[in-house]
Amino acid sequence: IKNGRFESTVLAISSKYQQLVRSGKDYVGGKDQFMKEIKKNNRNMIAFIIEEGDNVISNPETTPTSKFHALLLLKESVETQNTDFILQLNGHRQLWHTLEALGQHKKEVKSDDRGKDLFGATDTAQKKYSELFFRLLLECIQVWAEDYPLDNNNKNTRFAVVMNRLKQSGVKFPEKKYFFPALNTQKQKREPKKLKKTFDWEGAYAMLEENYELLSQSLEAGILEVDILQAFTQEIQQKIEAITSAMNKMFAEGEEVPEEYWNRYTEEAVSYTHLRAHETPEHLVCRLLLEKK
Repeated sequence: IKNGRFESTVLAISSKYQQLVRSGKDYVGGKDQFMKEIKKNNRNMIAFIIEEGDNVISNPETTPTSKFHALLLLKESVETQNTDFILQLNGHRQLWHTLEALGQHKKEVKSDDRGKDLFGATDTAQKKYSELFFRLLLECIQVWAEDYPLDNNNKNTRFAVVMNRLKQSGVKFPEKKYFFPALNTQKQKREPKKLKKTFDWEGAYAMLEENYELLSQSLEAGILEVDILQAFTQEIQQKIEAITSAMNKMFAEGEEVPEEYWNRYTEEAVSYTHLRAHETPEHLVCRLLLEKK
């Protein structure tokens, strides 16, 4: 992607995000497009949502309304149980520094509504959103720490570390959950959730499409260097095999392959087969010699 086009895309996504967190109505109407990208394991979008969440929450100029919806998007994103999102969220040191500092607000006060003056808002509606943000913050930290106490390397997550530090400093966490109501009826202690490995659809297809395009251009230009052909064909074959394996695994576990990727896979695999069918005799000799090696 050329720089101009890339920058234009980022600005468009950033504009949509800013509109998303602006109000409850905008959030309900716009969150699905972001959630869809997380479920597709779009790692660029995952990183964007976390980074923008940090920017909105830590910026003193943003409203409590925007801060609340930025945190709410993080909460709902974690609920997809996307491993990459959870690990990236856990690894964002600056965000957790901000969240821990906010969690210390009026820790000597034990009332659950102590967050209404968290951001110094004077407007009644913004005071309410400040209170909601603080409540959501404490509930998220507690629930995430209980669900994911250890990362994929069996080390304590920042979720757990921050919750323990807040508890040790005297912070009172809500006993009744407003934003996780299903947990209020559970009598038994919940078992920690296991982080599932996710397949990098976007990464696989980016490599597949890039190498397919380069191979196609090389064949059209009559480039016959063995090393170039070997690198391109091996990369494409490996990615097709990886994608096929991921799809077979999802089928075996009763999961559906995202329609977009199924269509793209079919198209790319057919294109590659078509490309191979139009090799010149010279290219065919080179490939057969490579496969023989």
